[in-house]
Order: sequence, then C-alpha cells, then structure tokens
Amino acid sequence: QNRDRDDRGGGTRRSRKNRGTNKKRPRDARIAHGDKMCQAVMAGDDCPYGAEKCRYSHDLKASLAVRPPDIAEVEGGCPMYELTGQCKFGLMCRVGAGHLNM
Repeated sequence: QNRDRDDRGGGTRRSRKNRGTNKKRPRDARIAHGDKMCQAVMAGDDCPYGAEKCRYSHDLKASLAVRPPDIAEVEGGCPMYELTGQCKFGLMCRVGAGHLNM
C-alpha cells in the first residue's frame, strides 16, 4: 500500500487524485425548484406550506411545459407502473408517457 500516506503521518506528500470512474462525466443540468411540481399537489392533497410559501410549483400546466422529455432507452414504459400499477414520480416520471392521462 504505497498510496497517499500524508494523512497517516508518513511517506511522500502527493496530491490526492479524484477517484472513481465517472469523474469526467458531464453532469445533467439541475432543474430549479420552481419548475418542479409540489409532491402534495401531485398526490391530490393540500400543500402544508401553502401556494405562497412553497418552493415548488403548484401550476400543473407550467410544470408540464418544462418537463424533460422521456428517456427513450427504456422499452415498455415505466417499470414501476408496469409492476405495481402506480409510480411515485407521477407526472414527473421520465418514462411515464404510458401512464400519463392527458
């Protein structure tokens, strides 16, 4: 074990490299909180924070307009919906075109 021993108090002082297989993988763009749909509203409940204080969107049409496109690599639609008949991601499911009733 001739790795960075500077944290163990001996050996050479080399800079630590980033480890892992995906260290140069480009990251997906993050979706703003205001563009995500409130989970309580998606479940059909009232939002415990109210529409004014909640950081998530309560506007269904606006959320669907900024919804990322479905992932095309998954054949047969949403695996959770196929298995259990429901999907916890609801309207924001990335493979959910098969279980969205619009």
